[in-house]
Amino acid sequence: MLARLIDDYKFMCTRDTDKIIARLLDDGVPVLPSHSHLIPVPTAPSHVRRRGFDHTYDFVRRFAAARSVAFSPFVVRRHSHAQVGASRTKRQQQATQAYRMKKGVTLDPEAVYVVCDDIVTTGASMAAMITMLRRYGASHIICVALLQQPWQE
Repeated sequence: MLARLIDDYKFMCTRDTDKIIARLLDDGVPVLPSHSHLIPVPTAPSHVRRRGFDHTYDFVRRFAAARSVAFSPFVVRRHSHAQVGASRTKRQQQATQAYRMKKGVTLDPEAVYVVCDDIVTTGASMAAMITMLRRYGASHIICVALLQQPWQE
């Protein structure tokens, strides 16, 4: 049911689903330090244009508000390469060049950075985000996702 909920959210553009996903994350993620920054994995610009919204941005913003921690969307997507249907190797290649930090962003090495996504398939996007955040000085990084594909219990 959760996979269907996310599919409807992403592909049927049921935008209000961000409230449900944020609540599920709030219920399932352990307590985060008050100096945490929640960072959405940026959605491909072509998907944002097609949907009319960035689904990850929306549910992470709500999750951050529920936890009273910083919502920090300071990572942007460089290109619109589709990961759906791509091989593991192709996904990893795409992810290494997919993201960049917004200009002027400085990371606090003492803060906790929480990278948030809806679904993890190969882990390539998460790994690329971790590498980039470390390069910018982050020491404490947590990754959070609602589902892992292939679907597991």
